[in-house]
Amino acid sequence: MYDGDSLKLADGRKIRLIGINTPEMNYDTGTPEPYAEKAKQLLENTVLKHKVRLKYGTDKKDHYKRTLAHLLLNDETNIQYVLLEKGYASNIAIPPNLWMHKCYQAAEKLAQKTKKGIWNNRISRPIKAKSLDRNRTGYKRVIGRINSIDHSNKNVKLYFDNKLTLIIAKNNSKYFKNFNFESFINKTVTVKGWVRLKQNRFIMDLKHPSAIETN
Repeated sequence: MYDGDSLKLADGRKIRLIGINTPEMNYDTGTPEPYAEKAKQLLENTVLKHKVRLKYGTDKKDHYKRTLAHLLLNDETNIQYVLLEKGYASNIAIPPNLWMHKCYQAAEKLAQKTKKGIWNNRISRPIKAKSLDRNRTGYKRVIGRINSIDHSNKNVKLYFDNKLTLIIAKNNSKYFKNFNFESFINKTVTVKGWVRLKQNRFIMDLKHPSAIETN
């Protein structure tokens, strides 16, 4: 096991679990995020030396060349669902791999409601967009106010506290077809996804409406 959402099979294939993100082990610094070790241990205890079945995503590989799949035991236990239900993972939807998304979302909400795992810890608190810096990139939940919105032929950009740019690419716009983006202006929202730094600007790609929580 690499961490709670990725593992290596006996045949050598590297698997990235679809639909979830678990706290980082941070092998480079030696300081795991809260519940990272518990997520890894749960995955290991559940699948080690067991036969598993893979249900592949529509996109079968990520940019690290890992196989994207849902992981099932012989009794149809869904490993992603278990991690979400225990509060050791958060739900993240990345089209077109949306099979089981609604079920995963429900499992996350139940864990949030019962304050399990990461949802009973400071790690679950969104960080303020204004406080973003070079040390706060990677997967984050970020809270802030939408200042303005820009539409173009390539994408929709939402400017978040003049610090973070939220980008919805054209190929994902169909998932947001019922969104009135202008209604978000001057409203405080929480978003989740991967924060990256590009040309001194913090950017987060929004791929699915579930990445946006209104406050």
